[in-house]
Amino acid sequence: MANNVGKKPVIVPAGVEIAVNVGVLEVKGPKGALTSKVPDGIAIEVENGQATVKKLNDRVELEKFAGLVRALLSNMVGGV
Repeated sequence: MANNVGKKPVIVPAGVEIAVNVGVLEVKGPKGALTSKVPDGIAIEVENGQATVKKLNDRVELEKFAGLVRALLSNMVGGV
């Protein structure tokens, strides 16, 4: 079985802002800004300096997208 990468929170350092608008993830920081699409059924919550990826329902195919979005988010935060 997979190790559920999608459930691990992403630490958001000071100076980095995360916004999700109509299926588009935007991460801004001191080095620039990056954007990525977010699949339907996936939400991103940011609170207390951590971002978590949530599935909006229990469809099996959302497991892989949650892991993908979490990995992309982590890389985007590191890049900005």
